Amino acid sequence: MIILSVAQIAAATGIARDWAILVLAIPFLLGLVLQAVILWYCARTLIRFSPQVRPALRKASQVVTRVAGDIQRVNARVHEPALGMRIAVGRMGGFLEGLARGWGRR
Repeated sequence: MIILSVAQIAAATGIARDWAILVLAIPFLLGLVLQAVILWYCARTLIRFSPQVRPALRKASQVVTRVAGDIQRVNARVHEPALGMRIAVGRMGGFLEGLARGWGRR
């Protein structure tokens, strides 16, 4: 029968803990390396195709800007009458409340 001291047990559990941390860290480190490799290849590919893609991206950006401007103009044309009607209804309501309370009476 082997009897271990408290110091020997603590040392053994410390070593086991260290190995467990290393074993659990390996997949994390491999994932980081894989992400770095994928990012590096993507960056190389984008740099290589940048001169070919740049005109298409510029045209797409211009189209998006033009469509956004059209949407803002249509939005303004739709909201302007509705806003005017809301203002008119509010003014009329205020006028009628004033009449009901007796504005103009002295």
